[in-house]
Amino acid sequence: MEDNNCDLLLYMYEGALNLQQPFYQGWKDQIARISAYAVDVTLIALTVHIGEQALPNTNVNATWINVQGNYIRQLQGIINRIVDFDQASKNNAIWNAQRNLNLFIARNITDQTLNKKLIADMSYDYLTQIIPTHRWMIYVYNSTASASANSWRCTNCFVSYNYRIPYSMLVIGVPYSSFGNPSLL
Repeated sequence: MEDNNCDLLLYMYEGALNLQQPFYQGWKDQIARISAYAVDVTLIALTVHIGEQALPNTNVNATWINVQGNYIRQLQGIINRIVDFDQASKNNAIWNAQRNLNLFIARNITDQTLNKKLIADMSYDYLTQIIPTHRWMIYVYNSTASASANSWRCTNCFVSYNYRIPYSMLVIGVPYSSFGNPSLL
């Protein structure tokens, strides 16, 4: 990101892993929280601006209408953009989960003595925290030399390889809003 162009929503969506308390790509709840706070601060500033202009006038309503008219399209644009990024986080949940989990594993699971259950539990807790809209199923297995050809035919799953530990993971994420298709079962 260029120094003269601060795009808060894009910066949050792309994630910032170099911070002491990092946030992760597509972290839907974090994006909503920070965006809502930014809009709140903007509205407070707008209210102060209106108050400053209205104090010398006797017709406060006219001042409010004039200032509101100047900023209403910008506020609508901000809210629409927040909704767009929220939708992008939702639509790209599996891709974001894969990217974030691979980074999480590389940063946090490096001890050769960790067992499969602990890795699965840590990964499950992590994915549930950053993408709580999905049910996560994680299967940790001994690493193999290559990926199974069948593992890439799933649209809601991915395989995570890490060369620092002797395990790989099959991760499946299903939105809570989905339901099974009995004709396929």
